[in-house]
Amino acid sequence: MSLQFVTDASVALQWVVPEATSPVADRLLGHRLLAPDVLMGDLAQVLGAKVALGDLTAVEAATAAMALQGAEVELMPSRPLLADAVRLAAQLSHPAQDCLYLALAQGLQLVYVTANPALVRSVRGPLGGRLAGRVVLVHEVERFLR
Repeated sequence: MSLQFVTDASVALQWVVPEATSPVADRLLGHRLLAPDVLMGDLAQVLGAKVALGDLTAVEAATAAMALQGAEVELMPSRPLLADAVRLAAQLSHPAQDCLYLALAQGLQLVYVTANPALVRSVRGPLGGRLAGRVVLVHEVERFLR
């Protein structure tokens, strides 16, 4: 049975740069994954930062980028998400870039899987309200995959 999730760069990166929760992130690949079309820009930003920090070489980052270009993630237009993302960012006092993913998940009534603990704290905090169940950390998605 194929499930649907919204995901972001923090999870997609784990498909090509191993981390502790990469095996769980890999299991998402068997399901329908969606993200706003800003995903590729976010991935470029993170890969560039990893090179600057010395976590990856330029060659490793380029190889990862090429692999991620072929990832089975359906990119959705971000333009229709803008107003909702700004509203959510103001509500949660959280960066609007992350809220584009949240707006997509909310609009499609899907769970948003992330490896961003700051976003999860914002959503599960007192300002998150009904959004609390909409966002899970990558290791928490196991309960949906059983």
